[in-house]
Amino acid sequence: MSERQFYLWNSVILANLIFSVVLVAPVDAQTLTTPSSLESPFTADGAKAGQEAWAKHLGKSVVEKNTIGMDLVLIPPGKFRLGSPPGENGRDTDEKQVDVTLTQPFRLGRTEVTLGQWRQVMGTIPWNRENFIKKGPDYPATFVSWEDARAFCEKLSQIEGKTYLLPTEAQWEWSCRGGTTTRFSIPNEKYLTEYAWFNDNAADEKYAHRVGLKRPNPFGLSDIHGNAWEWCQDWYGERYSIISSIDPCGPSSGSDRVIRGGSWDSITRGIRSAERGGGSPDAGSYLVGFRVSRIELP
Repeated sequence: MSERQFYLWNSVILANLIFSVVLVAPVDAQTLTTPSSLESPFTADGAKAGQEAWAKHLGKSVVEKNTIGMDLVLIPPGKFRLGSPPGENGRDTDEKQVDVTLTQPFRLGRTEVTLGQWRQVMGTIPWNRENFIKKGPDYPATFVSWEDARAFCEKLSQIEGKTYLLPTEAQWEWSCRGGTTTRFSIPNEKYLTEYAWFNDNAADEKYAHRVGLKRPNPFGLSDIHGNAWEWCQDWYGERYSIISSIDPCGPSSGSDRVIRGGSWDSITRGIRSAERGGGSPDAGSYLVGFRVSRIELP
């Protein structure tokens, strides 16, 4: 065999070996295929399936518990119509509908941040001398301003080495709706008291209630309707920002920050999925708390 034939023969053998390895090497299809984004409307089963598909793709669990015992629920990306349709009972003028696309998965607290979690992270008691609050560890942290809530997210990010934020208004409503297009993210409005604390079942109990006592929404979030208003990242505007329909984050400036979800003191229309409000970023209230979001990386 000539030297040239020898090198040609070895090249053929090497090529066959590489081809064989490619054929027999196990390939996880989930690492090659990104799950489809969800598109509203979809059912509760569709919401669960979407969460499970994205959790598998990311190699994570649908619900993760962080170092302070906070449950964080995986929310898939998707498309939906933010706001309320003309004719919805209780609709306000600031709820004009906008088609929105959220391009990235994220996590959202299963419940509102509790007094116990606040004390673990911040070591303070801003509600100490206030009325209209129950002071057990599992009650929502109210009497915290938007600035306070942002400081909590920054401190928790430092503790965990992961990025915690307040959810954008679009993230909040997408998570609240869970694929629904109705006033509330529940199958039938007549069972609303099973899902929410509001004026119908908490008028004589003038405080936000322990988190997680009510039934969750399709994404597995508790107290997303009622109990305590929740701060969002965005500045409040009379109209939804139309700068971008992709991953919107609201107006570039303003005087109030967005609050969502209604509270234990709200009437029925005030805890709708599309209900919006605003509050001064440096003022707290017995009606307002928050839940955190977290950027989700593989």
